[in-house]
Amino acid sequence: MDLKEVDNPNKLDNKLNDKLYNKLDNIKNIDDMTNFDDLEQELLGLEYPEIELETDDIKLILTLKKDYSKIKDLENRKKEFIKDINDFIDEFVATPEFEELMEYY
Repeated sequence: MDLKEVDNPNKLDNKLNDKLYNKLDNIKNIDDMTNFDDLEQELLGLEYPEIELETDDIKLILTLKKDYSKIKDLENRKKEFIKDINDFIDEFVATPEFEELMEYY
């Protein structure tokens, strides 16, 4: 299993907050939406930590968009991550894409 990560998980939040506040400061009135468009493009370019998992049957790349390091207690952090993974799986199996995948493979 390979693990790719950013230098500092909090770096993402700080970078995001800085950009957001800078863009909001530049908006003089509600009609000036170009700053939001620019911000959206910058946010799309942010890199999130990725974890690549592989077994004999499945290769999965997890992209962590949530900063779990904010949960100080390690056991609570693990529980939150497991809950989010289970919620993700439950949502995915309820989609037409899941049905198509199972029909094809």
